[in-house]
Amino acid sequence: MTVTPQEVYEMARLRAILNGDPPPAPLPGMSINLSEAQDPIVLERGPTKRDISAMTDLLSKLNNITDDVTDSLVTESVRNTEIQTAITTSVNSSGIKVGQYQIDRCEDPNRVAGKQYYNIYHIRSGDIIAEQVTLYETALSVVKLLNSGHFVNNPKISRLFEYDNGYANHKIDALGYKRKVRTAEKKNLFEKIDLYEARFQASMQRAMECKQNIRSIAENI
Repeated sequence: MTVTPQEVYEMARLRAILNGDPPPAPLPGMSINLSEAQDPIVLERGPTKRDISAMTDLLSKLNNITDDVTDSLVTESVRNTEIQTAITTSVNSSGIKVGQYQIDRCEDPNRVAGKQYYNIYHIRSGDIIAEQVTLYETALSVVKLLNSGHFVNNPKISRLFEYDNGYANHKIDALGYKRKVRTAEKKNLFEKIDLYEARFQASMQRAMECKQNIRSIAENI
């Protein structure tokens, strides 16, 4: 259902009548009904029954268009996980609510894998799904799968947690090797510097591979 330029103009004209203002000039190329041109509106008398009926018809049409758009969005959300997630997502004081689940954002300055981490639980039952999740991408992907009807032991969810743990462990290893590099530099142990630097790079590479695997799963949810 669409609204024509003629109807838009008519809406503006009727609104002007209700407000007691002069009617707007017609748009270029727009035809005006001859009977209306010969029977000018008297602003003092207010809108006629015909004017009110015309405005009612237009408002009804606009309302139907809005309803159609809303219905289409709801229907599409059933098929599209991204739309469904957007519709059911809201930010609160402790984190983010997505559908039936809450993702709490936590901080621990002493946490080696990163001071920020995430806990997931079911809002209604309070059941804890996971704690100490390192990456937000992991937490959000898990919640998307849970909201779409998958169970916690679903292979995709298991892989997400596995990759998240791998990312955290490899990052911890990388930071450990970085500290060893600095210690070796202070003692001028050049052979160990090269060794620890190589291991640092390898650990970071493995961590990034885990993160990429998480993103690959997320893209296919």
